[in-house]
Amino acid sequence: MGNGKINEVTIQETGNCWACAGLNSLAATPEGKAFLENNIKRDNK
Repeated sequence: MGNGKINEVTIQETGNCWACAGLNSLAATPEGKAFLENNIKRDNK
């Protein structure tokens, strides 16, 4: 995610696969991908 976009979602810890499944499902459709790009922003703090 170095470019500020969600390119690939992987499981980092046990128990977060439900979140990965949802993000991957959204990213699989043009509407879902647009939703993610328009609503998730990089925090540059």
